Amino acid sequence: MKGGGRVDKEQIFFDNKALALNIAHGYFEDKYAAVEREDYEQMALMYLWEASMEYKESEQTKFSTFATTYIKNSFADYFRHIKRQKRAALYQRETDRNQENDNLEESLKNLEAENTGEDSLSYQLLRLDLERDLLRERRKLRKSEKSTAAGLEILYAILKGVSGAEIMETMEIPESSYYRCVKKARKHLWQVAMA
Repeated sequence: MKGGGRVDKEQIFFDNKALALNIAHGYFEDKYAAVEREDYEQMALMYLWEASMEYKESEQTKFSTFATTYIKNSFADYFRHIKRQKRAALYQRETDRNQENDNLEESLKNLEAENTGEDSLSYQLLRLDLERDLLRERRKLRKSEKSTAAGLEILYAILKGVSGAEIMETMEIPESSYYRCVKKARKHLWQVAMA
């Protein structure tokens, strides 16, 4: 490894390739098997190359010790980064789900409210059209999809002027089920309208 007081970095890299691959296989077999073995091997070799470039003979440590620490720390940084990304994605999904629920609640409030504006005739026609669609779809879904059918029942009751609290009490369902059923029914109606 030493040639005239100088460390041959390429030779160090090739001499310690097995060490890097052994470290990579330890991670692959333990807990992160979702990533292909070759990916870990390539990452370990990349970290080994970086370690060989940063290694200074004056540090009074063997290269294998330095490389092992460097590679393991690099893998730890990588897994922390992946974990942060997963947490951010989970947070985004929760935020999106909360936004959907807020939008659903807002649209239900709008549907429950009476319209007394200038366009009340168009609103009434829209309600009649929606009521007809709900009745038709409700008949179709009674047997197949119970939660969607329950959602259609809820939407029909809302169109008839029944409040959300009364519907939950009458149908004996919690608020979360109420919104889930309505969401499924709205999705079903959207699919029917787009077909």
